[in-house]
Amino acid sequence: LNDWTKWMNGEGGVDVVALDMSLDAGGKISPDSRKQSSNKKAKQNKANNNDNGSAKTGGLVIRLGNPETLSKDEEIRDSDRALFLCYPDEEEYQQPEGSDGDDDEEDVVPPMSMGAACLEHFTGNTVIHVGELFGDTLSLEQAPFGRSSSNEFQQRLAGEYHCILKMRLANNWLHVKDTLSVWKRSETCCMAFQNDDGSEEDEEEDEIYYKYIPPQDVLPVDLAAPCVAHLLGKSEGVARKRGIDEKKSDSLFPDTGKGGVDDERGKSSDGGKKKRKKDSDILPIA
Repeated sequence: LNDWTKWMNGEGGVDVVALDMSLDAGGKISPDSRKQSSNKKAKQNKANNNDNGSAKTGGLVIRLGNPETLSKDEEIRDSDRALFLCYPDEEEYQQPEGSDGDDDEEDVVPPMSMGAACLEHFTGNTVIHVGELFGDTLSLEQAPFGRSSSNEFQQRLAGEYHCILKMRLANNWLHVKDTLSVWKRSETCCMAFQNDDGSEEDEEEDEIYYKYIPPQDVLPVDLAAPCVAHLLGKSEGVARKRGIDEKKSDSLFPDTGKGGVDDERGKSSDGGKKKRKKDSDILPIA
């Protein structure tokens, strides 16, 4: 998470409020790795820590906090900031003291994951998630929700928000399918269904709430692997789409006489025999 916050703050100029449950851990996520931290690293973190519960690293201020901070801290709660979560549930979340439920075994409610707890306390409208999502993972052991966030987090995220952007990361491990996705809190609308007998009894039971997603927020529904892409539409529409893509490609790589694309055969203008990748070899990433 520190790498992401440093990049957003340093390279992107984003006003980031970074929260860490343990300022002395140096961004480590597992208890074992915390124990293996060198004395030099521990001394450095201690020197950077301030008396007001924050740490400074590379010009970025990291504050001591947890999911409850999102609702208890007035500055954060009222700022309408976006919530950024990177692999929130890869490690087991240790809830703050005093947040446990009833000690009666029959009434004990399983503790929330950190990701779900963040959604519980978050009051803003935008959530940015980095990691694997439902159906993306290649791991049979961690399927179908992946290794990054819990099922309760993903179910609540999909229930209360709608995705407006999903993109693959430039650098991914071979066995991991991490993406960056942006989610917007959904508004709701009520649909009232009249009883068959025309009576007005039990009106509340006939009122059903649905998400309202504005047209400009709707992701494309049609997706196909290259082997069945031809099933999505008529050949004319596919050919027209290819023509548009080729024009875009030519505009990106004009014929400059120095290695740009020369003709429809995909040869390079320097006389080489580079072949353009077939459309059927490219899988679109939503």
